[in-house]
Amino acid sequence: MVTEETLKTHEMELESRIRNLVWTVSGDYTLKLNPDVERYAKEPDTVLYDTIRQGAFSCYFDREAYSLYLVKKVYSGAAEGELMMLAQLVTEEAVSKRLESERPGVKGFRRRAAEEILDHSFETLSRNETGRLKLEYLRGRREEDEGKSPSYSGKTREWMELLKHASETADTMELIRVTDELYNKVVDPAFVKKHGDLASVLAVTIEELTEYSWRDFLSEELYEDGLETYLERVSLDMTNFTSKEAEEKKEKIFQCDYLKVDWEKHQVSIDGKEVHLTPMEYKILKLLIDNRGKVLTHNYILSQIWGSAQGVEAANLRVFMAALRRKIEKDPGNCRFIPVSYTHLTLPTNSRV
Repeated sequence: MVTEETLKTHEMELESRIRNLVWTVSGDYTLKLNPDVERYAKEPDTVLYDTIRQGAFSCYFDREAYSLYLVKKVYSGAAEGELMMLAQLVTEEAVSKRLESERPGVKGFRRRAAEEILDHSFETLSRNETGRLKLEYLRGRREEDEGKSPSYSGKTREWMELLKHASETADTMELIRVTDELYNKVVDPAFVKKHGDLASVLAVTIEELTEYSWRDFLSEELYEDGLETYLERVSLDMTNFTSKEAEEKKEKIFQCDYLKVDWEKHQVSIDGKEVHLTPMEYKILKLLIDNRGKVLTHNYILSQIWGSAQGVEAANLRVFMAALRRKIEKDPGNCRFIPVSYTHLTLPTNSRV
């Protein structure tokens, strides 16, 4: 039977694998990395490619200088989510082709990661201009992989031409200029008038950043660490193909009838009374909520939670599911959230976040 201890060991092994991959690519074994092991179960190629890019960017550019610019831009008034998404495109354009020329095998990770994003995040990305630009970029790269010449029109063509400058430089300051100009054109054409030009952004001092409260950008348990914690998060997000904070400001609370989940505090409550879930139960519940309204087969859930359905019996899953039902269902004999089935599990769609 799969236990919590077994799961923890599996996560540590995955984290070690991801770290070793990044260190090998970057050649820098002193890098402090924070692989997203939880997301690996859902988007393995995206997580692996993200970590490869972390190492590559650190090898080719000044990671600290670039992340500090992003923090200063946010401090100066930039919208964090849109800025981070553009930074992800700039860093991708800056390292991907150079990285693939040195390590051709990386191209497969990049292509599969792009497909995962197009499959999982299309609806989210379609909601704003920055997200649509990212979709166009990913589609364009796919067409290039197929030997075609991407075609863009209007403002998109102008933005893509500006973005391509990132692949033509080895200078971190030039990447900063590209990112800044791209933000001021795509997201906020009035930014310079309202908040100042790039020189003004770069003139922000460490003292000013340190004194600023980053409460709105960090979870409650982290904001006391302030600037250092925020810089660390930005440094990771800027080289990700996707990130929760950058693509969509996730709502802090999931509510459906009497079930409430506070994502920041990792708290689950029934009718306002907190219910303790084990890490495994919490992961299963989160998977169901993220896919609410969909039919999830046992094999799919096993592969998403454990990374593979092989070697893990469905009986183990049923044990965890039974325990989860007892905790969140008022009447386990007449389940509201998790119907009993030997073939699939689902969560109702009439829920809100």
